Amino acid sequence: MRDIDDGLNARATRALEAYRHGYTRLLNLLDAQRAAFRAEDFGLLAGLAEEGTTILGTLERTSRFPSDLTVALGKADGPRAENLRQALGGLESDALAARTCLQNFMTTLVGRKSRTLRQLNELSVAGPGSSSPYGESITPPSRLDREG
Repeated sequence: MRDIDDGLNARATRALEAYRHGYTRLLNLLDAQRAAFRAEDFGLLAGLAEEGTTILGTLERTSRFPSDLTVALGKADGPRAENLRQALGGLESDALAARTCLQNFMTTLVGRKSRTLRQLNELSVAGPGSSSPYGESITPPSRLDREG
């Protein structure tokens, strides 16, 4: 069998570096989001979330390894092919780590939202027997409900 040729190796290496850079940006952004959340700077958090959406969209568009590289890698046997396989494995680990971090942060956000809505619900109750304007589900009115 043959190893990956120079041109394909260079393309694959550039693609993998771009993916790794994207995941690094995403994890750095997640750190900034956590800091904004701890500081209760929800305006900044919203802006960072929009930036995160952009990064995720870019990763989604670029994360498809070109088919000619996939085919060549499947047929190749040699040090370059092995290096690329190891790099792909590392990238899969990075992607899984980013996904886990995002899921954990989302769980934190959902928990905070539930606690905040529960507190709002408790504060809005006028007294025994009163009903909350947020209803039993602790869901605040939507903007459309408020605006009529």
